[in-house]
Amino acid sequence: MEVVATTKEGKNYNLSIDKDLYKIQKGMKTKGFAATDIATDGTKCEVIPENKLKEMDEKLMYCRCGMYTDDIIDLLRKEMREERNWEQFNEGKPRESAFRYKIDFLFRYLRNNHSEEKEMQIYEIDKYYKKLYGNLITEEEKQENKLISIQIKIKKEEEEINSLLYEIQGKKGNIYYIYCEEEKTFIEISEQEIIKMQESGIVKYEGTHRPQLSEGIDR
Repeated sequence: MEVVATTKEGKNYNLSIDKDLYKIQKGMKTKGFAATDIATDGTKCEVIPENKLKEMDEKLMYCRCGMYTDDIIDLLRKEMREERNWEQFNEGKPRESAFRYKIDFLFRYLRNNHSEEKEMQIYEIDKYYKKLYGNLITEEEKQENKLISIQIKIKKEEEEINSLLYEIQGKKGNIYYIYCEEEKTFIEISEQEIIKMQESGIVKYEGTHRPQLSEGIDR
C-alpha cells in the first residue's frame, strides 16, 4: 500500500507502509520510506536521505546506539560463519551440524519481544523470521534446506488464533517449528505431534500449503 503524506509546508513524501511495517516494528532499516521522488499516480515527492532517516529513527528509538536490528543480524551472521567462533561456542561439535544449531537459535531464542501496545500480526512475524533466515543462513545451506511457510489456525477454547507452521525441507528429513503466541517464539514440533493436532481439530490449514509428512506415518 502506497501512501503519499503531505506536510503543512506542502511537501509530499511517498511512504510504502506495507513493505516497511514489520521493519518499523522490529527496528530495521526502512528502504521504502520516503525513498522515491515520484509516486505511482505521478505525484512529485521529497526524498529523505539515509542519514536524516537515521537521525529521525534514533529520536523515535527505532535505532539504538546507532544500530538497527539489521546491523545486529549482520554481526550475528559474521560471527556464525567464523570457524574459530563455532569451535569456541559449540564444544567441538562437527561443523556440518551448524545449520541445525543456527535454526534452533533463530526460531527458538530470537523472540518476538515487540513491546508496543499493538501486537505484530502473524504475516508481519512471518516476514520478520523469513528475513532472519535469509540473512543468517548461508546460500549453500539454503539450497539444501528449503523453508516453507504454512499459514494455520490454532483452536484455543472457543477462539481460533492465526499462527504459523514452518517446514524446513532438508536432505536428512524435514524439521518443523510452530509459533507459540504465549512464548512469543517458535517451538520445535514433531510430525507425530502435527498429526495429533490435525486429528483433534486443534490445527486447521489456511491456503493451499500443507506439511509434507513422511511416508508411513498414519494421518
